[in-house]
Amino acid sequence: MTIQERDGGHDSTIKYDQNPELDDEPAIDKLPKSNLTRSFYFVKYPIYQNHYLNTMICHAEEEIKNMDQTCKLIRETILQKKLKDGYRTPLEWLLWSPAAQEHERYKKVINEKKTKIDYRRQARIGKIRAEFDTVGKKGDDTLSSEKELNNLVCSLHFRTRCGKTTFVEEKHLLGDIQQLQETRPGIVDSDALKQKHFDESMESVGRPINPDRYSCRYNRKLKNLKDIDLDKLKREKQVFSARAKNAEEAWKAMCNEIPSLELKLAEKIKKRTAKKNFLLKLKKQWNQEKLSYNQQYYNNYKSLIQNARKLAANKNMTALEELSHKEVENFMSLWNGEKDFRDDYLKRSLSSIPQHTSNELDGPIKKLESKKTQQSLFC
Repeated sequence: MTIQERDGGHDSTIKYDQNPELDDEPAIDKLPKSNLTRSFYFVKYPIYQNHYLNTMICHAEEEIKNMDQTCKLIRETILQKKLKDGYRTPLEWLLWSPAAQEHERYKKVINEKKTKIDYRRQARIGKIRAEFDTVGKKGDDTLSSEKELNNLVCSLHFRTRCGKTTFVEEKHLLGDIQQLQETRPGIVDSDALKQKHFDESMESVGRPINPDRYSCRYNRKLKNLKDIDLDKLKREKQVFSARAKNAEEAWKAMCNEIPSLELKLAEKIKKRTAKKNFLLKLKKQWNQEKLSYNQQYYNNYKSLIQNARKLAANKNMTALEELSHKEVENFMSLWNGEKDFRDDYLKRSLSSIPQHTSNELDGPIKKLESKKTQQSLFC
């Protein structure tokens, strides 16, 4: 007995050998003999297949895989930007490092130095003004400046013109005015000399203090901000401020870039979730259709073939023939009676038909398959 299933067609063949003892004879002795094998045909039900649905599932899985890779790349980029030294340093510089305290320290020291310098300068200027105010005051009749001379002359002229004076008093006042005008060149020269000395003293006030004069008060080996010259301290503060500004700009750039990446990541995750739900719906439909198909046709077909093999093994020709005829009659009744069954069977049999034979049926059946799948998905 031999059993054969034809994968290239629509039937399964059970062959029964009526003379099994002839199997040991040479092949040449078997050639002229005929009717040694009887064949019984059964309608073959292929395994469940849905090419359109399978293509959609594969495409959805590929898209989800690409989305996972994109999300992973975005997460790594965000993590690198948060942990990168170029972006982590501004945060540490502005928040965790003693940068703010250092800035306040620079500011405090500079203000202290300015206060001391202003105090010393004002003290020296006051002292110089007091000295020059007392210079030249040797008596009550001595004028210290040309301004005072002009005021005194103007007051005398006013007394001679507007005051109630006698002729003798007016003559005496005119004599005083003439004497004062004779002293004007000396007063002008004395005033210019005092202004010159005052300007020289003010220039000395604006000069920087020589630190060598105060070496006994400061230890220059100690690197303290208070021991640094004010100009040098200002330059260091400018460098520090520039570094802090660059750090702040880098940190702001990072703060503006990371939210955009996080927003892009959220959009990708949302699309992936929608695609994942669509994939689950496709797989659920696949499982339901496969279960329904197996319960209606494929499980019965498997049990039928197993039963036919048992009958062939027991050499029960009558029962095997009745089973074959009954199965063919049932199939033909379904084929002629139900169009959905005919279309479904033809669709599932495409994979077992050779390529050159299935080309004419491939297009219409795939269109029907796509239409049914879309109706089941969106209904």
